[in-house]
Amino acid sequence: MMGQVLLVPTFLLLYEHRKKVKIVELILIALFFTLVSYLFQIVIPIHNVSLLLSVTLPLIIYLSSRQGIEYATFSIVVITTVTLYLTHLNMGIFTTENKIGNIINLNFYFLSQILLLLIIGTLFEEKKRREKSLKKLVDIELEKNQEHTLMMLQQSRLAQMGQVLNMIAHQWRQPLHHLLITSDVLVYKYEKGDVTSRDMQKFQEETTSQIKQMSRTIDDFRDFFKPKKRKESFILNEVIERLLLITKPIFRASHISILFEEEEELYSYGYPNELAQAILNILYNAKDALSTERIEDRTIWICLKSREGKNILEISDNAGGISEDILENIFEPYFSTKEKDNGTGLGLYMSKLIVQKHTGAELFATNSDKGATFTLILEKSE
Repeated sequence: MMGQVLLVPTFLLLYEHRKKVKIVELILIALFFTLVSYLFQIVIPIHNVSLLLSVTLPLIIYLSSRQGIEYATFSIVVITTVTLYLTHLNMGIFTTENKIGNIINLNFYFLSQILLLLIIGTLFEEKKRREKSLKKLVDIELEKNQEHTLMMLQQSRLAQMGQVLNMIAHQWRQPLHHLLITSDVLVYKYEKGDVTSRDMQKFQEETTSQIKQMSRTIDDFRDFFKPKKRKESFILNEVIERLLLITKPIFRASHISILFEEEEELYSYGYPNELAQAILNILYNAKDALSTERIEDRTIWICLKSREGKNILEISDNAGGISEDILENIFEPYFSTKEKDNGTGLGLYMSKLIVQKHTGAELFATNSDKGATFTLILEKSE
């Protein structure tokens, strides 16, 4: 009767969890608990029921915590079946002369396991349910965070595209102006009837030269902003020099001088283009700060040096510095000291994100006597 009472709910439980229950595991569990029951009732008989429970219960609890309540319930069915069969054969610890005592001990043995399994198993199942629910919430939040990061990255890229277009416009302004003057001169001479073959040759040479320069500008920007797929060893000095070459015109237009000081040729490892974009964001931040202040000698200093096995890049300006109240917040997303229409608040945040993620470097800001100083500490590469 006891076996039948246990079998029905056990099979229902196994059927309910049939997708995660494995037949091989059930067979192994059946063999293991058959061996345990036989061992401690026949080979090394334990005649005290409480002592026998102290052997089987920890095994059932462990099984319930590791595999689930369905496996633990099945193990109790196996123990019950084996025990009842041994008792039927007049073998085991429940076959003493005291028949009433045997019945009481047998029921106590089974019911204790069932009761404890219901309590402990339910607690374990609730714990797993909570863990699963928490994991689901964490996954949802991670997905939201990833989407939010991608959105910020897209916004940053759009802002950088605007910067790139602005820089290209400054790079193209002079050759376009030169082409305009050259064509006007040729038209003027044509109207006067003074155009010679030498004039045409000169016009062709100058226009070809200017168009090639404009084409090189496009190539420079394309190579500069093209993301690298693999990390590589690169010369920091060259990255900065290339960056200054294509950005100086736009800083010159804002009457800002950039002074680059370098002690030696320094190597680093990572993604040079991404690092250059992070530096560009810092330079643009300094440019915006200088543009809002009434400073005659607007200057940005870039200092590259090596200290204690590290590459140190310092970018300073003389815009007066950053207020101590907001100094620790400037790398937060959407935090901006600019007017609402003039800043996204993503430049410095993306710079720090790029520096930490792609180069394993550190980026922090401090104030000097003249203004703000942004310091990048990068690993050296031979």
